[in-house]
Amino acid sequence: MTRELKRTCVLLAVMALLVMAPSGAGAEAPGPDVSRCLTQLHSSLDLDRLSAELWPGWTISGTPMVLIEEADCWLLGDASQFGDYTRERLAAPELTVHSAALDSEGISRRDATVGGEPAAFISTDQMSTCIVPAAFEAAFKTHLQTSCPELGAPDDPLVGAPSQPRDVALADIEREIALDAISAHPDSVDALIREFVGIRSFRRAGMTGGFVNRERAREYRDGMAAYVRFRARELAEGYIDPADKSLLTPSVKDTFCLKSWLCKPTGLDWYRNERFACMGAAVCYLLDRAGVEWRDQVIDRCVDPYALLWTKYMGGRSDVQPLLDRYGYAEREAEATTFIDATKSGPEKLFDDITRGDTPLFLVNTEQLASTTVSYDREYIAKVDPHREVHKRIIKIEFSGGTHVYVMGRQTAVVIGEDEFDFHQLMFEAPEAYEIKVGGIPFTPSHGINHLTGPLSVTANGFELEAQDAIIVSAEGRLSFVLHR
Repeated sequence: MTRELKRTCVLLAVMALLVMAPSGAGAEAPGPDVSRCLTQLHSSLDLDRLSAELWPGWTISGTPMVLIEEADCWLLGDASQFGDYTRERLAAPELTVHSAALDSEGISRRDATVGGEPAAFISTDQMSTCIVPAAFEAAFKTHLQTSCPELGAPDDPLVGAPSQPRDVALADIEREIALDAISAHPDSVDALIREFVGIRSFRRAGMTGGFVNRERAREYRDGMAAYVRFRARELAEGYIDPADKSLLTPSVKDTFCLKSWLCKPTGLDWYRNERFACMGAAVCYLLDRAGVEWRDQVIDRCVDPYALLWTKYMGGRSDVQPLLDRYGYAEREAEATTFIDATKSGPEKLFDDITRGDTPLFLVNTEQLASTTVSYDREYIAKVDPHREVHKRIIKIEFSGGTHVYVMGRQTAVVIGEDEFDFHQLMFEAPEAYEIKVGGIPFTPSHGINHLTGPLSVTANGFELEAQDAIIVSAEGRLSFVLHR
């Protein structure tokens, strides 16, 4: 029996088993399209020679894969990882499939884990036109999540990228320079990369550390995985087994490439979402063009690729004004101001007015605590998105041990987690007068991080905070109270 005929028989056997599988609490039996995707995905996991070429030391085989179709998923990989979370087990030669509802306990698409362990999540839509590049991109994210959890873990959706006109305009200039540098004659590459680093250094100098760290992490995970996707697209056809050509080759002909991505019109959604994968991949290509041996360093040292580019070019140019003039920064900033104002909803503008205004800010971070009671007035909430709200009347949050936060009569920007009662951050204009005590003794925070030696209490008109354990961070225009267990 030829391998291609064997592969066809495997596909038919899987489909037959799926149709005969009993119904349960998990996924329903998939149709022919999903069955074909499972077989394609399994064949993609055989391309270890390609993964070794793309990234020395990495093999794609053995990566736990989760195929998503609407509310259902099918899992390929180690049965010991998937066994506790499946509803039906389906087997064929060389292929074991577990099925489950996507919302089953232990399966987290947001955290990219199954049973608490990293797994690659990929949808049938992603596989519809580019199975091999898409499979490699998803699998490599899992590799990064395992190798460098602090940078490779899925992005925290609770942290919003700043959308100031200055940042958006400068990011657009970075995109244009990166596009030129990727295609430039070798004699021009160094000068263009130096310009790229200069503009990015200037942009990041005007951002707070939290947003810069988020950008680093997103580019590390999404950018390097996108780089692997594009490189797989370029090389895959030469590594596919002849018996799998008809199954995989059409999907390799993905017309989407990094240059076409960099040429796409940009806007607020690009800046907040697509930019990280796009520009992260571009940085990887720039490192290739600069002749930097970077792959081992980003994994072994857990450092983002741009840090290596910055090191080689020593921060770029000290005088960026000629670059700003040449790339029409003033005009881009004006355009960004117009479309940002037109794009933002009323609640988002209100949220930004509170969190990014000129007045001093109080920030209460409750992310490390599990609340026992949460009270607020639903009629006085302006919802920005699933994770950001503005509360206009009252918030009462109580925790064990007497720790609590009360905010009354103050417009408060709130960041929430997985549900409406999972409050992570509260931000509001700092009261004109307030009193801070530590262990019952008045306390004045010094600039920077203040580690406290006793219980914290903060009182002001419309604000009360009691915490058994906390730190205070005092920075320019912001006083943060970080509550601990």
